Amino acid sequence: KSSEVEGLLNKFGAILFRGFNLNSPKQFKDLVSKYKLSSMSYSERTSPRTEVIDKIYTSTDYPPDQIINMHNESSYSSAWPKQIMFYCNTPSITGGETPLADSRFILSLLSERTREKFIRFGVMYRRTMGTEKGLGLTWMEVFQTDNIDEVIQHCKRSNIQSELKEDMLVLTWKRPAVQIHPATSQMVWFNHAYFYHPSVAYEEYMLDVLAADELPFCSYYGDGSEIEPDVVHELKEAYKKANVYIPWNHGDLMLVDNLLVAHGRNSFTGPRQILVAMFDQ
Repeated sequence: KSSEVEGLLNKFGAILFRGFNLNSPKQFKDLVSKYKLSSMSYSERTSPRTEVIDKIYTSTDYPPDQIINMHNESSYSSAWPKQIMFYCNTPSITGGETPLADSRFILSLLSERTREKFIRFGVMYRRTMGTEKGLGLTWMEVFQTDNIDEVIQHCKRSNIQSELKEDMLVLTWKRPAVQIHPATSQMVWFNHAYFYHPSVAYEEYMLDVLAADELPFCSYYGDGSEIEPDVVHELKEAYKKANVYIPWNHGDLMLVDNLLVAHGRNSFTGPRQILVAMFDQ
């Protein structure tokens, strides 16, 4: 029953459905089309994905040896999904789990000083994109258009400051670090402050050769000040303590409340295809 699923989702944040004879991307798409929420397109992209079927995407097209750090989907944006549905079409041979972490628990693990500072200031993001793919995506891929005027207008509507520097587009904006869940009224840790901090997102050698304003993505406190190294470490330990995961089986379906639960990806070997659908707020 839908009400039963919603109740479990509000309590636990994620539900794994196993053994329901789901065998193909088309069957996954058919299920998604019958869901009570409408599926979203992947907008303001930050990672490479392939659209397999209409609004059904690969989870993230990163090399298998890379770990994807914990995050809530599109929490840097004003248009983030309410729920996410994952489908395992091809499990990896080893690794490849999707770690989950309760955003309520993460917030409770942070020191009072850290919580209060993030609640007070929020998070500021700065993004630098060019016309050729380098460390990050091009602005054409991010916004799915080659019309820079459309991008600038989108940014204005979204309260994002934009600046053209030669062939580079630099965006700066602020978002809350904490949200209130509409159904449970609980405070949740919901942002990309850790994910896009330079010390987390980039290898040390990159930080040695690139200035901060040359990096594709950076995060700061909402007043523009640096997030202290000890706070970054505190966030890392909170995510680590909150993490839970189990191996994927073929046909597994997992429904995640994007506000209540952060997710990531472990490195893996062998072929792996996890598909994802995102649903409106």
